[in-house]
Amino acid sequence: MVNWREISLAEEVKHIRACALAGEMHTVTRIPLFLFSTETGAAWMLDLEDRFAARIMSECLPLEVTIDDNVKNFSIAWPGTYSVLGPAFVFTDKSGKVSTFMDFPVRAIKKAERMARQAK
Repeated sequence: MVNWREISLAEEVKHIRACALAGEMHTVTRIPLFLFSTETGAAWMLDLEDRFAARIMSECLPLEVTIDDNVKNFSIAWPGTYSVLGPAFVFTDKSGKVSTFMDFPVRAIKKAERMARQAK
């Protein structure tokens, strides 16, 4: 559980999905989380500290992710993990299936990871 305080996680997810639907590349950093949308209608949520990842939109269609969001805390049922290898974003789901994406904001992800490490 993480103290979210300032803003509802559900609202951030709704916002980043709207950006994906509009075909906009957009990023939101709320340590320890990083959310982003792509021009191709994808949206993701990352845990920068533990490298968990959840695809929350694909090809402009919202995907289910279990989020328990209340006033003080939130928890997420993460379906997989991520890594950044050069220009590639690599997602590994819990079954071990690996997917690689080349059009993701990897520089922004790496910057947010550095910020998360410094915030500890």
